[in-house]
Amino acid sequence: MSDDRGVATVWAAGAIAVLVSIAVFGMHLGEAMVVRHHVESSADLAALAGAATVVAGEQYACAQARRITDRMRVQLASCQVHGWTVLVKTTARPASWLATFGTPTAHARAGPATVAGRRELDSTDVLFDGKVRAVEFTPRAGAQ
Repeated sequence: MSDDRGVATVWAAGAIAVLVSIAVFGMHLGEAMVVRHHVESSADLAALAGAATVVAGEQYACAQARRITDRMRVQLASCQVHGWTVLVKTTARPASWLATFGTPTAHARAGPATVAGRRELDSTDVLFDGKVRAVEFTPRAGAQ
């Protein structure tokens, strides 16, 4: 009987250590998920900012996308313009030890659903006092 004294304390200490380890791992996993969602959101916003100003040219659209990613503290890995569509890729590095598993990357694309009704604009139509004006649309036949 004296051989079993203190065994419950050892078991309780072991169980507490396991539960604390699981909780810490869960917190780091949650942090990684938050970083991933942050990278995805920044890619979406950067693509939308670029698409809103794509009429001013690729350089201006990508500058606006970079402005968004800089403010959201993520890296703009790439920015490309294909016609009226802006494609961006963003990355960020988690601060914890989970960064050893890699960095989350997000891709986003933004642009008009169709460009058939859009009037082609040149640079004189677009820039007025350094600001981008709204793009003019012409209604398609049967669209109201």
